[in-house]
Amino acid sequence: GPQTGALVASHGGERVYGVTSEGAIWRLAPGTGRLEPEVCRLPGVSGKMGFTCAWCEATGSIYLADAASGTIFSYCDTREKPVELGRTPLTPVKCLTATCDGRLFGFCGDQIEHLFSYEPASGRIDDLGIALSVLGCRRYGYQFKAAAPGPDGEIYFGESDRGGHLWVYFPSLKRVVDPGTSQEACSPAASE
Repeated sequence: GPQTGALVASHGGERVYGVTSEGAIWRLAPGTGRLEPEVCRLPGVSGKMGFTCAWCEATGSIYLADAASGTIFSYCDTREKPVELGRTPLTPVKCLTATCDGRLFGFCGDQIEHLFSYEPASGRIDDLGIALSVLGCRRYGYQFKAAAPGPDGEIYFGESDRGGHLWVYFPSLKRVVDPGTSQEACSPAASE
């Protein structure tokens, strides 16, 4: 059967979504055990390097990225098809996470990877550069495989190279619009 390219739980664990290596999004309702093997399909992706995805609580949608092409999509149950949002500055895409205001952050590239962000209000995908910490001693982040949002808007990134560390990034929080509906997603008590 098809291999799972990525997996994400949402709606407080009421639904689990995944994407196969062929780009088919599937959905499981753990409470009932009901599996929908192909809710929809990501258009024009190869899946040859797999996918990565992140649940966005603010918009109720899933961000998905084709690792090989860097193409990012948004999918929500209220839309029949995924929406293509753009491409990352480098490939492959290694990890993704969404903040409480609906923005997407992740790492992409080879060797020394770059942090990127997707801003739903403008539709921009920006290269934020390489990870660098100057606390204690100067340290560069090279390769990342895991990302998770924190409760106060911070983002945790897990470095996967030999000297791997846990990194914390503090983006400013903003008011965001859901790219698929042009509706305001949330308005957290944000500091700029």
